[in-house]
Amino acid sequence: MGQVTWTVTCPTCTNFPANDTVCSGQQLVINYSVYSSYSSAVTFTVQSVITHPSPSTQTMTITTIQPSSIYTNTYTIPAPSSLGLHQVLVQIITYNAQATNSADDQTIQVKLPPNTPTVTASSSTVLCPNSSVILNSSSVTGNAWSTTATTQSITVNSAGSYFVTNTNLCGSTNSNTVSVTVSTTPTVDVNSGAVCAGMNYTLAPTGANTYTYSSGSAVVTPTANTSYTVTGTDTNGCVSGQAIANVTVNAFPSLTVTVLSPTVCTGTLDTLVVHGASTYTWSTGYIGQQFHPTLTATTHYTVTGTNTHGCQNSDTATVTVYNCSTTGIQQINDGKFSVYPNPAKDCIYLNNIKSNTSVDVFDLSGQSIKHIQNVYGSIDISELVKGMYFLQVSSQQTTETLKIIKE
Repeated sequence: MGQVTWTVTCPTCTNFPANDTVCSGQQLVINYSVYSSYSSAVTFTVQSVITHPSPSTQTMTITTIQPSSIYTNTYTIPAPSSLGLHQVLVQIITYNAQATNSADDQTIQVKLPPNTPTVTASSSTVLCPNSSVILNSSSVTGNAWSTTATTQSITVNSAGSYFVTNTNLCGSTNSNTVSVTVSTTPTVDVNSGAVCAGMNYTLAPTGANTYTYSSGSAVVTPTANTSYTVTGTDTNGCVSGQAIANVTVNAFPSLTVTVLSPTVCTGTLDTLVVHGASTYTWSTGYIGQQFHPTLTATTHYTVTGTNTHGCQNSDTATVTVYNCSTTGIQQINDGKFSVYPNPAKDCIYLNNIKSNTSVDVFDLSGQSIKHIQNVYGSIDISELVKGMYFLQVSSQQTTETLKIIKE
């Protein structure tokens, strides 16, 4: 009496007929080989049965095998359509119309290919020097980074393109690529300069997007020479080193105006001299250090002085003008007598004085202040108050009126 023996293999499975994993949509390729020791031909039927979760039967072939021969064939079984565990049974159900239970079976775990991971950054991927960013994979397991790391997250501090590969038994897939760049530190420059005392100075830095000032503002009002620091932040958030602005504070000029004759008669040419600056501009428009106006009325003169630093200050001088013709003093002036110094403080001297010369001193109202008989050259004026006076000098030959300024 003969018998039928057979073997079944699964090239698409790695450990058939033991438990195995098959990827979703993958077909099961079954190789089977049948041997008959009967002396006559044997007819048999081979089936595959998926028993779980939904029964499904496929008749693979009905074949007649000759005595003492081997029959081989390959059959493709559609893979289970749902994920999870499936029982696959491959069996000869009959031969010579007789039932048989000769079978091989296995439990198959149907899996999906790996999901494509997504890489996200915890912050900007444009790095400042000495900073870093964390890159996260959406896959908890199966990560293989382009840096060779296998964790879910990595920390990077250098420029480059980073991605992660996710792998399982059903294949591998690459994530999106994240490009990381390293920015340079911004270089900030700021202006230094000078300002007049009490004036504003504006710091004008360049090289960044926004700026932080040690003074709290770009507009400063230093009271002494001061250094200010400025840092800048570029559009990537990178912060520069400190730039220093040195601001020099220059003093205003101190002006002194001297009037040769603070009190004069109408039509008199006077002299005003100013000191303390480099250039001078008078309220009349005249430019210069000495100003020589001809006075017709009491006048206030303002002069603006500018020093070498461009700082300006002003001072005002007043010249009082009198109408000397209304004093009632006889004015004869043939040039015989002269007086010096003029202006004077304590004493004046007369030239060309002869014997029997007298001097009368009058104020601007024409009132006689002092009479001196037999003048011999010097006259004491220390008791006079400051102002303009007239000297009426009389000799046997002439009478002459002279103007003096008492300081």
